[in-house]
Amino acid sequence: TTSFCLTLASEQEKAVTEKWIPELKKAVLNAQKCLDDCKRVRGL
Repeated sequence: TTSFCLTLASEQEKAVTEKWIPELKKAVLNAQKCLDDCKRVRGL
């Protein structure tokens, strides 16, 4: 049924949001830090 599919979809979305967003944030922060380190090393 449609409502079952919608419920399933929203649960999946919630799981994706809870699991992936922190991972993505971490990855972005790591990339940012790496860039900063590279700039610092080049500046020496």
